[in-house]
Amino acid sequence: SWEVKVAGTAVPLLAGMDAAFAVATRDGRITGHRLDTGERLWENDLASPLAAPPLFIEGRLAVAIAGSSNSDITFLDPLTGLASSRVTLPATGHVALSAVKSGLAVTAIFEGQPGVRLYDAKTGTLLWDSPLPSAASAPVAQCSETILVGAADGVLSALSAKDGSRQWIEKLPGAVTTPAVCDGRRAWIGSADNRIHALRMGRRNCRHLWSYPTGGDIAGRIILFNQRVSFFSYDTFLYSLAADNGHLQWKVRLGRRPQADSVLVGGILVLAQLNTERLELFSLADGGQTASLTLAAGQERFVTPPARAGRMVVIGAARYGEESARVIGISPLTDPPPASSESAPR
Repeated sequence: SWEVKVAGTAVPLLAGMDAAFAVATRDGRITGHRLDTGERLWENDLASPLAAPPLFIEGRLAVAIAGSSNSDITFLDPLTGLASSRVTLPATGHVALSAVKSGLAVTAIFEGQPGVRLYDAKTGTLLWDSPLPSAASAPVAQCSETILVGAADGVLSALSAKDGSRQWIEKLPGAVTTPAVCDGRRAWIGSADNRIHALRMGRRNCRHLWSYPTGGDIAGRIILFNQRVSFFSYDTFLYSLAADNGHLQWKVRLGRRPQADSVLVGGILVLAQLNTERLELFSLADGGQTASLTLAAGQERFVTPPARAGRMVVIGAARYGEESARVIGISPLTDPPPASSESAPR
């Protein structure tokens, strides 16, 4: 539909919002744009490096800024770019922001101890903080009234969403590589032992239901759709399994590793592979490819995962060797054509 030039970086950070989208660079420059035309609405130079990609939550844009001894979270108005509040974190090193039902979850090293903090997304008030046995390695997820945090040593911590108290911990065979996705008391999560794990959660413990092996680490975000779980593996396949028993429904070879995230539009999955010029759409019903968008061969490649912004999809592209990029806006694709027999899973 349109494109927006981005100077100063080959890999912009994108955040989709309800009526706009934001583009950020690691040095702290952020711009807000209209969805229909890509026109710039505002620009804000925070004059400090970003500690994490911006996150849209509860009608505001949360931006984590790295400092020498502390980090800050600044909340921006999505239509003006003006700061409405600011939270100081006693955190150093890697900071990660996750939007959960109960608020804004922040994982980091707080005063020398791995932990997670939950903030009210509207006021910035600290609701609780809880130490973790080891540093988080994937985004935080919420399952009903339980917060799940996975770590690089394979420890999955379940915390009360109300006060952060520990409910149980479970040790997986490898580092947790994806946020959990949930349905009632069931949860699915990926790890670096090349498996996706299905768990039955209780108030004080959990038990394993099944696991499915692949040829590589599980990557990105697991998608639960129509009683199936779909996910990427670093063996370059996109898998779809029956959610209740883990039986394979279909798998599609992508050819290369996927970007870190993907977008679901209805029953259509929008994804880009690393260092390629193709954006592809797959039906989660049968794995058939429904459409694709190709950049000029050999000159550009997609450098960001696609991001959902209202009813549109935005994605970053750049030329090899250049310190500039462009953000492409893609029109709504609510009624994709049916998959043909030529694009069947393989």
